[in-house]
Amino acid sequence: RFAAYFQQGDMESNGKYVTGAGRPVDYATGPVVWGEPGTNGQHAFYQLIHQGT
Repeated sequence: RFAAYFQQGDMESNGKYVTGAGRPVDYATGPVVWGEPGTNGQHAFYQLIHQGT
């Protein structure tokens, strides 16, 4: 289950395109990490696409 935990934490949290202050970042964020099959992994992946760089 560590892979699923790592995938969600990295892709959903570290993949944001803005800082905590709301300013856009000027670097790539959150790589794609495959670890969970099905809709659980799909949610993390699409969250990265929606809010990532």
